[in-house]
Amino acid sequence: MTPAFSVIISTWNRGAYLLPTLTSALQQDLADEFEILVVGDGCSDDTEAVVAPFLSDRVRWLNLPTRGGSQSFPNNAGLAAARGRHIAYLGHDDIWAPYHLRTLYERFAADPALDFVTGGCICHMPPGIDFCAVMGFETDGASLTHFAPPSCFAHKAGTVERLGGWRAPTEIADPVDHDLLKRAAAAGMRFASTGRVSVHKFAAGHRYLYYSRQDASEQQVLLERMQQPDFERRVDAWVATSRQDGDFMSHLLVDFAARGKGAEFVRSGKAKASRQAPPRNLTAAVVVEQTYEDRIFDWQPLSPDLPGWRWSGPNPRPRTLLPFTAAEPCLVTIRLLHPDRDVLGEVRFSLNGAAIEPVLVFTDSIEAGHIAEASFLATLPPRASLLELLQPPAALSGSGRRQRGVAMGTLLIEPLLPLAARPVAGLPEGTLNAALAVRDQEIAALRTSTSWRLTAPLRWAVDLLRRR
Repeated sequence: MTPAFSVIISTWNRGAYLLPTLTSALQQDLADEFEILVVGDGCSDDTEAVVAPFLSDRVRWLNLPTRGGSQSFPNNAGLAAARGRHIAYLGHDDIWAPYHLRTLYERFAADPALDFVTGGCICHMPPGIDFCAVMGFETDGASLTHFAPPSCFAHKAGTVERLGGWRAPTEIADPVDHDLLKRAAAAGMRFASTGRVSVHKFAAGHRYLYYSRQDASEQQVLLERMQQPDFERRVDAWVATSRQDGDFMSHLLVDFAARGKGAEFVRSGKAKASRQAPPRNLTAAVVVEQTYEDRIFDWQPLSPDLPGWRWSGPNPRPRTLLPFTAAEPCLVTIRLLHPDRDVLGEVRFSLNGAAIEPVLVFTDSIEAGHIAEASFLATLPPRASLLELLQPPAALSGSGRRQRGVAMGTLLIEPLLPLAARPVAGLPEGTLNAALAVRDQEIAALRTSTSWRLTAPLRWAVDLLRRR
């Protein structure tokens, strides 16, 4: 029997975190009229082992031999293997309501001339951000202007192949899902909506450095909420909030042509950390300045009125990547700024999930607020470290996307034991003293730098190193 739907779940190295998404697909109430194809984009983790217990005639696993870096490649492989009369897509970190496929099926049955049907979608922001976006409520002509993520829509089998398939991200300026919808609209294909929210999206593109440290807690919480009797009222409240904030059907199919082919793919990959260079060995003090790259909802863009600083927000727990590895202890010192001095005293950090209480030294005041330097000792593992800023509620001001908290300036990462940790026996006479002299010169240069002022804790650490 030909299934009504083939569900394509494109994934890359999500392993056990894929389970809530796969569970939501398996819980569809369309009886046995669908199959699921989990397609890996060159997965090199334990995804195959995680999927294995679910494999059957209805659930299949495919893994591409090499990674393409985009959903386009596993989507095309899934289309080639699909047996269904319709194709639906489910992002590997998104959740479907149990009635998603059924409502799509009913809409196709009501109008067989339709090419695409979308379900309503709530796009949830990272925890602590108090707004959400709603998409997928198509109206006449909406397909020409509005974006809907692939987890929302389904199409007849063969439709995308007639459009030329999913395109490689390096060959186009648009994101691959925008590109597909634009081509479908240009070909005159017919779109309609179920008119009902059935998709809950947790976009990696809204979560800075998402692939550095993944988890599935948001998805698991949503699955559990779906079992509660008041869940539909909760959905209605999310939709009402999105209307009030201007986030209902506000995501448009914008023109990316000016950015050039592949530019959006590179920007998005860097922000999500889906393509990350290995960390560098920390062998000397490193000063990390604030840069201009997109940090999504964790950090506001650099302001010309406050050079060298980035305000956090709207995420109350913004992240920063420390792309270094150091087996021996090092000292991390971060410059922070806020109008309220007491707020800075309550700032804490988390490094790779472990809570940290820094030593705080106030150093200066400027028109924008008070400046403090927060320092803590840490070891940096072989993979890049994720530093999370834990702000007190009083740090945040404003609302929506304009909400901001503490500003972060320069970071200094200083290895404490590069010489003392090494055996010195057998060194030629004077070698150790010469090395220490060079180190003293480096420290003196940092102390006199116009871009950095060493904190009291760092001076204490340097003195401790000398005594060794």
